Amino acid sequence: MENLGISFDLTVVWALILALVTRIKHHDAAVRDGKWLSGLHGALYGKTLGILGLGVLGKQVAKVAIAF
Repeated sequence: MENLGISFDLTVVWALILALVTRIKHHDAAVRDGKWLSGLHGALYGKTLGILGLGVLGKQVAKVAIAF
């Protein structure tokens, strides 16, 4: 993904953020127990995102966060 100007680290950071917001781990555990929870609830719109440090990765995270 580096060729597209997107670092692997940035991809991992956003995968983790979205996994936390949508509670993927909770839904995964429910499905493995034979249950089905309705929808992946969670949105980033209107929420505050704390970014520690505005180095290269921090700036990239902030730039992507604008889309939410």
